Amino acid sequence: MFHLDGRNSVLPNKYVIGTRGSLLALTQCTQIKNKLEELTGDQFELKIIKTEGDENTEKPLWQLDGKDFFTKELDAALLKGEVDLVVHSYKDLGSERPEGILLAAITERFHAEDILLFPKNLPEQKKRSIIVGTSSPRRMVNLKRYLPSIFPFNPEVSTENLRGNVNTRIEKLRAGNFDAICLALAGIERLAQSEDSLKQLEKLLDGLDFMVLPSTLLPSAASQGALGIECLETRKDLIPKLQTVHHEMTAKEMKSERAAFQSYGGGCHLAVGIQANLSDGKIIRVEKGEVDGEVVDKVIIEGCELKVERPIFIGMNAQEVDENDSYDKLVLKESFQAEEELDQKTKLFVSSRHCLETLPKYKDHPLFCSGTSTMKKLAKAGYLVHGCADFRGVNSINEISRSKAVQLMLGGDFPWKVLTNEESKSELGDTIACYRRKIAEVDSGYEEELQKINSFFWTSFPQYKIFAEKYPFLKEKKHYCGLGKTYRAFQKAGIQVSPVPSIKEFKEASK
Repeated sequence: MFHLDGRNSVLPNKYVIGTRGSLLALTQCTQIKNKLEELTGDQFELKIIKTEGDENTEKPLWQLDGKDFFTKELDAALLKGEVDLVVHSYKDLGSERPEGILLAAITERFHAEDILLFPKNLPEQKKRSIIVGTSSPRRMVNLKRYLPSIFPFNPEVSTENLRGNVNTRIEKLRAGNFDAICLALAGIERLAQSEDSLKQLEKLLDGLDFMVLPSTLLPSAASQGALGIECLETRKDLIPKLQTVHHEMTAKEMKSERAAFQSYGGGCHLAVGIQANLSDGKIIRVEKGEVDGEVVDKVIIEGCELKVERPIFIGMNAQEVDENDSYDKLVLKESFQAEEELDQKTKLFVSSRHCLETLPKYKDHPLFCSGTSTMKKLAKAGYLVHGCADFRGVNSINEISRSKAVQLMLGGDFPWKVLTNEESKSELGDTIACYRRKIAEVDSGYEEELQKINSFFWTSFPQYKIFAEKYPFLKEKKHYCGLGKTYRAFQKAGIQVSPVPSIKEFKEASK
């Protein structure tokens, strides 16, 4: 044990980690302990410290007086020299830390998203309304506003207070206190990563189903999913050891989220979800919720000032475009019934709403999809979608499918099949064709219409290529698309394109 008076002239080889005593806190702290021992060759042991937030589980945190409910007792132990370092869920750390304490490392974040847990038979009950357990103001606001559109059959959503550690919350769901509960996926995943806690988790999740909530609609709390490791700033012996588990990309995302969090005033009462992700070399940040009765609804790509000059073209069909904007009259989509029979142990990725016609054939397979627009179409038709790629493309889906907690609830790690058009290939796995592109006959008036357009939003790179081949003058126009596969294809082809979070932001920037 290190002595604050500096009497030890020899570097210690044993350190004490301060931690809360919940199953999740002990599990994640043990994982950090094992990693540090592996990387440094030193020994680390855990010391449990009770916090106010652990003791008072009746009221929501935002109704309690004071702050730092999960950290101040750990801070005191660190400052007194009772422990050498502490491991926090980074989202629990306020912006103002006690003098003398240093944030030495931010660990790599896996699974920033929230997850909805519910009994497997809930969707088929077709309830008109469901009750979701949560005590987070952010979740309360956003679940009521956005969950109905992506849950099967679009029920109304209300929330009721739910406190306690992860296992206590799931036990309350199993007892029938709620129709569903909302938790951080990262917490469940950490429990699934350790053998001892996995045994408990298997029992807790038995008979439950899930939906990983899309961050463009229901972003997580700022800093959710990462761990912050603190020590005294005078510990020059210890700081380099802790930095061996530091993850710089996560730190950049955290910096973006926490700056946005502070811009709203911060605090556990804040009803705004904030999530930043590094994608294609750019940080895209989602902010959704409510402040002083005003709706917060922002998606920002940092460092990209979005200027869109009208008139505009949007690569969608007429039903999805404002009547004053140009749309895609050239590339039509024709759906057809897929013929391939699937092994029961297969995950399906639905790339487009045009796959809907073939879905009844595969209704018993776990479904994932490309984005929230497709997710909403499937939910309205009564399909449960376990997760969507959102703005991060297949990287996001791959992360979700690698989750041990997700694999546990699905019954295993099964191969992918991708429902898409007959020309496409996918990084995820083999494809099943269920629609085709057809080139329509258009009159000369359409060419004249396109010549007047200044800004084009493309939904895929093949769409752009079809248009550019027929109308070469388009190559000189200004082009926009979302981040992900389409953006990378434009870059690979050497075509200048500006990234946009979504069509919504493209439209707003043109006003």
